[in-house]
Amino acid sequence: MSRGDAKRQAILDAAYCLFRAQGFEKTSMSEIVARVGGSKATLYAYFGSKEVLFAESLAAATERCFVDLFASLGEEGLKLDAQGVVSALQQFGESYLNFMCSGEVVASRRLIFAEASYQGIGQLLFDKICAFREHIAYFLGRCMDDGVLRRGDVVQVANHLRGLLDAEMPFIDVDENSSNLIGVSLVVRRAIDVFMRAYAEDCFPLLTDSRVQRE
Repeated sequence: MSRGDAKRQAILDAAYCLFRAQGFEKTSMSEIVARVGGSKATLYAYFGSKEVLFAESLAAATERCFVDLFASLGEEGLKLDAQGVVSALQQFGESYLNFMCSGEVVASRRLIFAEASYQGIGQLLFDKICAFREHIAYFLGRCMDDGVLRRGDVVQVANHLRGLLDAEMPFIDVDENSSNLIGVSLVVRRAIDVFMRAYAEDCFPLLTDSRVQRE
């Protein structure tokens, strides 16, 4: 990592800690400078505004986890069949829900909801979310190219997949002592079942069985 990249990351880390502890309005650029050193001019050279720094710091706090998350979708150029797609989506879905229900992400989402009304922040965060969504859309496009999924708007299909995965998120039990999620595999199986019924190119065998019922 270059010196400039290290400085930028230090600013992001300090800003995230302060924003999370104090909120957007009560955190000043001066406080961030005091924590990381340097000057306001340096800070604004990296980030043009406090709103941009807020959005970038939240994105950076979770972006490294997304690298591992999307790795579950398989290697580039690997030809996919129906069972391979189901397996990859199951692994992705479980990683996604474990990630989204983690304490760090829940805290970040609360901060986003609390502060997104400030001018420009909502759009900046939306742009970041769209960038993350492109990863799953790209994978789904590969599935269409390989004839596993029906042709369609990959962004819309990605939105449907995320909606199915999110649908039962409020009902997932979290063991606060171990941070383990109870029932996540079952929730994902139901979501992928519905997704494949809707989008599989051929008549795909149902994934559900007598055990895949709401407990």
